[in-house]
Amino acid sequence: MSENLKAYMGFSRGAGSPEGACLVFAHNAKEARRLAHFIVSNWFGESWIDTAVLWQKNSPHLFEEADQDKLKRGEPHAIECPKTCSECDLWGSPMGKSGKCIDCEDEEEMFKEEAPCLRT
Repeated sequence: MSENLKAYMGFSRGAGSPEGACLVFAHNAKEARRLAHFIVSNWFGESWIDTAVLWQKNSPHLFEEADQDKLKRGEPHAIECPKTCSECDLWGSPMGKSGKCIDCEDEEEMFKEEAPCLRT
């Protein structure tokens, strides 16, 4: 992982991140917002003021999604459609072997423990 780039979530303030978010690798928030705006404005027709980014601190798993050549060179870039959880269709949490995020896997496991008679 490049120490120079940080992972950011880019999204529309109006629509909210659950409606669509891109993954951006950039040196800082200003640069991340510029890259995210190109994608977000195509999705929602949003203006610059409506584009937001959030630093995904302590999320080294997101760097697996990056273009590894660009990452090695420290080149900022965006992933329009990061891999999403097969259950909740969100990204950001680490993915388990099942293709579900760890949050959905934990919830499924908790459900099995609490209500074994309702398992499908």
